[in-house]
Amino acid sequence: MSEESLEQDKIITGDCLEVMRGFAAERVDLTITSPPYLLLKEYESKQTIEEYLAFMLSVMKELYRITKIGGRVCWNIPNQMRRNSYGELWSPMAESFQLLKQANFRFFDLIIWNQGYADSATAWGSWRSPSAPFIRHQTESILVFYKGLWKIQHKGKSDLEPREFMSLTKGELWDIKPETNRENHPAPFPIELPSRCIKLFSYIGDVVLDPFCGSGTTAVACHELKRRFIGIEINSEYAEIARARIKFHQEQTKLTEVLNSSAKESV
Repeated sequence: MSEESLEQDKIITGDCLEVMRGFAAERVDLTITSPPYLLLKEYESKQTIEEYLAFMLSVMKELYRITKIGGRVCWNIPNQMRRNSYGELWSPMAESFQLLKQANFRFFDLIIWNQGYADSATAWGSWRSPSAPFIRHQTESILVFYKGLWKIQHKGKSDLEPREFMSLTKGELWDIKPETNRENHPAPFPIELPSRCIKLFSYIGDVVLDPFCGSGTTAVACHELKRRFIGIEINSEYAEIARARIKFHQEQTKLTEVLNSSAKESV
């Protein structure tokens, strides 16, 4: 893939590791993603923990190569322990933290996404027994890492309002309701999550990557906030849904611009 093509807004169908290997080095300003984590959703393959972690480390190393000095990574991952399809117990958050460090990214901060609802599931491990209890989490983590230097190395224009900046930086707890519309994807995150990360950690016009873009929520947020985006999705059906969502938002934006222009002319 040429350096020019990376500058254009697009959803790419393919394995993110193979696709990223075609990118030029140090071209991405910000990555926002929520990777698969071995729950055998319809978009996941059956893997052992070792296979999964080896793949994720390769992805993160490639991500490090294509990230600019001063570029950031926002990695959304569950806090609680999980079991994969083989019954192996593992911690997505703890393992992801270590893998990002192994890939040479530096840890900056941990944002807690408070989903603010009572989970209806009732599997608490060993019911009323200390044998093997599980804690049911109502939060997830956004691990914030960076490459080389925390300060962005290029000048840019921010779209953060004073009150918004204070709200996003005053405490590590972000209250965001989870996405309820699951028609396009079984595990989407709400658009407010990538929108907050985009505004807080990038300038207008920066390149934002989502290597596991699913139905394209990060890309839609980028379009709304005037960032360039690259979305990579291995599932062709989800990739088409993401493209359709982007096209719809682009058409809505053009329609709004026409209506606003007509309104000004009529005054």
